Amino acid sequence: YGNTYLHNNYVEILVNYGLLGFLFYYITFLIILYKAWNGAKRKNPESIIVTDLFIMILISDYGTVSYYDKLIYIILTAGFIHIKQPSSLL
Repeated sequence: YGNTYLHNNYVEILVNYGLLGFLFYYITFLIILYKAWNGAKRKNPESIIVTDLFIMILISDYGTVSYYDKLIYIILTAGFIHIKQPSSLL
């Protein structure tokens, strides 16, 4: 058998890692998005950028598999750094 490619990040993670892996992966996106959204409502420009970026990733995951892309992990790290800054959201 060869490798299969599902062209959908949600299904790819569900098939490869199950429901628990799916929840662990996407809960990080939802935490960052929730906290950045709160900052974006207060007109914080960095929060607006992070919110837009994460919404675009979640939408594009429907048509592409981004789980294997290293850039996603750099973006996740940048999102965590942003939400952990005392001056930005807390």
